[in-house]
Amino acid sequence: DVCFLSWQTASPEAQISWKETEGFDVTYLPDSQQVDSAVNQAFIKQFVAENDIDILLNQGADVPLYRLFGKEDKCRVVNVLHGDPDWLFMRRRLQSFPAGSWKPSRWKSLLRYLYIKLFPALSDKRVKEILREDVCGAAAYVVLHPSFVDKILNYTKLEAAAKRLTAIPNPVWPSSLQTKAEKVILYAGRFTRADKRLDRLLRIW
Repeated sequence: DVCFLSWQTASPEAQISWKETEGFDVTYLPDSQQVDSAVNQAFIKQFVAENDIDILLNQGADVPLYRLFGKEDKCRVVNVLHGDPDWLFMRRRLQSFPAGSWKPSRWKSLLRYLYIKLFPALSDKRVKEILREDVCGAAAYVVLHPSFVDKILNYTKLEAAAKRLTAIPNPVWPSSLQTKAEKVILYAGRFTRADKRLDRLLRIW
């Protein structure tokens, strides 16, 4: 059996369409504001136990779910990175100024923003540390291209952990998207500049 956990709650129409089309149910995390909140982590832990989950695929590898499960637990976490490892650094550097920073509850976000902007080298060092923890903490770490494995090994200096890394490329190749139309772009992805670089589409011609 396969279970799906989603962070952001979709509209009722989208949920119905998803279920009817794909034939499976989607369970939504209770806290839609912060994906790695204590509430969501407790929910995931309980969900895994109640559904007797063997393998948890952490799509995006943004949340250290491996910390929820120890060696004594049955469940194993597989981190899946969607994108070039280089953008882990760029995405952090391109963070926007946190909204509502004047509120005491947002001061932590403000301090983190200033730290990244004022000390980018130290910020990059922290990204490498997080990446090292994500690779070592998971049962396996999946990337989209073999060259990304080399990049991660270079950043983390974890030659001994190379066996944890594997590449599974996207199944759609450019040769399968041939068209006779001129100056037509098909873009399939989210509208974020930091990791998708939509600005490059504007410079094609």
